[in-house]
Amino acid sequence: MITYEDFCSRVPCDKGEFEIAQANAKKKLAFIISRYGDENGERLADWYLEQLISEELRAERVSKIFKSVFEDRAEERMRGISA
Repeated sequence: MITYEDFCSRVPCDKGEFEIAQANAKKKLAFIISRYGDENGERLADWYLEQLISEELRAERVSKIFKSVFEDRAEERMRGISA
């Protein structure tokens, strides 16, 4: 099982980010295994879950950036309309 300390010694993140990414990665892993199998135990290895956690963490960070940019632009448009 991958712990916060082990994971974050390689990939900088805070505990909240890790917990969300880990929960999403476990759901994704369960889906992958149910759909495609465990590939002779390969998908049950810690490194596989760690890779999924990294992908989820990256996706969440990119999503936050895009959301922030979208909100900033929407706010600028609203200021332009009300001026």
